[in-house]
Amino acid sequence: MRRALPWLLPLLTAAAGLVTLDVGIGPIVKYSAYFAVAIALPGTLLLRALWRSTGNWAEDVGLGSIVGATWMLVGWALFTAVGWQAWLAAWPLLTLAAFALPQLRGYWRIAMPEPVPVLWTWGLVVASTLLVAATIRGVMAYHVMPPDGTAYYQDLLYHLSMISELTRAVPPELPQAVGERLEYHWIPNADMAAAVDITRLTPTVVLFRLWVLPWLVVALLVCATLARTVSRVWWSGVLVAAALSTPNLFLLVDTSLNLSAPLSYLSPSQTFGLVTCVALGIFLIDLLFRGGGGRLWVLVVALAIVGGGSKPTVLPVLVGAVGLAALYQLKRRLVLVGVLLVVVGAVTLLTVTGSTSGSQIQFLAILKSTPGYAAVTGNNTPPGFGGLVVPSLTHGAVWGTILLFLILLVVQAASLAGFGVARRDPVAWFLLGAMTVGWLGYLFIDHPSVSESYFLYTATPFSLAAAAWVAATCRRRLTLIAVLVLVFISPVKGFVQSAIYGDTERWPIFRSGPQRVYADEQLAARWLAKYTAPTDVVATNTWCRPVEAVTPGCDARGYVVSGLAGRRTLIEGWAYTTEAMSDQGVNGRRYTEQPSPWPERVALTQEAFANPSAELIQRLRAEYGVRWLYADARAGSVSRELARFATLRHSQGKVEIYDLGR
Repeated sequence: MRRALPWLLPLLTAAAGLVTLDVGIGPIVKYSAYFAVAIALPGTLLLRALWRSTGNWAEDVGLGSIVGATWMLVGWALFTAVGWQAWLAAWPLLTLAAFALPQLRGYWRIAMPEPVPVLWTWGLVVASTLLVAATIRGVMAYHVMPPDGTAYYQDLLYHLSMISELTRAVPPELPQAVGERLEYHWIPNADMAAAVDITRLTPTVVLFRLWVLPWLVVALLVCATLARTVSRVWWSGVLVAAALSTPNLFLLVDTSLNLSAPLSYLSPSQTFGLVTCVALGIFLIDLLFRGGGGRLWVLVVALAIVGGGSKPTVLPVLVGAVGLAALYQLKRRLVLVGVLLVVVGAVTLLTVTGSTSGSQIQFLAILKSTPGYAAVTGNNTPPGFGGLVVPSLTHGAVWGTILLFLILLVVQAASLAGFGVARRDPVAWFLLGAMTVGWLGYLFIDHPSVSESYFLYTATPFSLAAAAWVAATCRRRLTLIAVLVLVFISPVKGFVQSAIYGDTERWPIFRSGPQRVYADEQLAARWLAKYTAPTDVVATNTWCRPVEAVTPGCDARGYVVSGLAGRRTLIEGWAYTTEAMSDQGVNGRRYTEQPSPWPERVALTQEAFANPSAELIQRLRAEYGVRWLYADARAGSVSRELARFATLRHSQGKVEIYDLGR
């Protein structure tokens, strides 16, 4: 029990920080209890039943949390598919009841305790506390929670739309185009939907304030466990936790749009996918190289499915890890596991993920997104455009390109630090395989939103674990110093950048003209969320951002109704659909500015709002099941004649909400 007391520090820090952001004690206690009782505890028991204990509660809870989340996703899918979401709390309670049976009661205890040193505990506690405090102070406070902000980062509203959808249907529909399949790596959003179902908290408070904090602590725990697993030295885990936490320390005195990679606030899929990938890596190491087997296969397959559905980079990194180890050992079992991961990845790609469209092959494309690229090379080609080689090379700016590449290597030094791990141990080659795939994806893929970075971010924990292994076993002081310098360049970079530029962001809270959401739009969206059924369909004209940009080629990432109101729409922002992303570069435009893949829906909405008729209203009802109209006068013509064919239920500034009836 005394070893558990230090962990009150990050918990109390999180609670105190959230209170300063106007999150009530009730939601904090409720979500903490949910994560402990419905995720961490059942997962820890399942971990021990299907595998074993690590010998200590901290690492068990870290790995057990992702196992518990995976088990919760099974329950969420079953309960949601049959419409029993309101009873989802029974799923973890039934699990705990099963482990109260005499046959399973032994898993509540650690049969063969191998406690970690007190210094390990305090190292992880301090790293977790600092990371939680920095996240709340520098990132969460920057992103004001709806409806109190004037603008919201578009991805957060998109995630809100998916959380709402995943509380009502399995398989989910695309909230921005009712009746279409949601093709995205939505597994982390399903995890949030399960939390919403059980805690009865709003998707907004779960996404903006509560969900990420425990997963950041879990990320430190599983990454530290990976380092201790491969090196067999306890302090290697503390080194890795420090390497992940310290790059965010500047947030204690500054603000930023996001956390320092590989952790992320804006991308739940990155944080959740990273935890899944590292945990799966630990299980694969035990299965392939440390004599594990039996029921461990169940965990490997389950986490492979969850990882593939969380981030498209997870399975390629692990396939590379298993593949390089297989080449080193030439063992059939390794090849079979590699084939299994490829198959699971293919199935997941077909059924869940869908954000990889729009990518192309281009060597060193990542340089186009680095600061100073245009100034150094004289080339202005944006991400997602160009040939097989970064355009600066084909335009003759060779030395400028080399300079930027060298700077890039310094910036990403932590992801390079582990390459010195090569040795006569297949586990080392497993780590090298993960790092190699991460760098190959980073250097050879060109995505219009620079998503190739996620390859490197996913592989970074493996590099840090390898670097810690080198540090733990090297005999040369110079080697140790070199490894530590590479690992800890990132936090120095954060403070230097903050000192040079002042506040990383120009405002204490997020502000953006293109992403502005007006007060009347937000209040109208709140009314819609409160007085309409979760499955109601809304026709709206708010697909552009800013909402006034109604000309063809606008940025189609408007999510006022599907995001803030949480309702299905006839058509809203379509930029993140597979169809739109596949059109990246058509007519020289980014995927965010492509025409709607469903032009007939856009035309029907605009015509019904501008020139309403009984026939058009009937088409909305009969063909798409539309019940409500959310008409924003800023987004286009809204005729007063609408009141002849529908009932005006609410008016807020320039927004009118009409009821078409059932």
